[in-house]
Amino acid sequence: MSGDLAMSDHVSNDDAAAQQAPEQDAVDREMLEAIGHPRGTLAILLIYAIAFAAGWLLLYFGTFMPRGVPQ
Repeated sequence: MSGDLAMSDHVSNDDAAAQQAPEQDAVDREMLEAIGHPRGTLAILLIYAIAFAAGWLLLYFGTFMPRGVPQ
């Protein structure tokens, strides 16, 4: 009998969470509209990729190529 009571409590908690979900979605949408799209993220990634490629090329052509083939 106590198992039935615990199950009914669990179901009512799920119902309460389901009712709060649309309200939370509305709040999330309002916050996203206020903040806007995160600008600059792609620019930061591109700068990092260019710096990484430049470092790799500098290391390859500046260090490994002048040494030649190991014998």
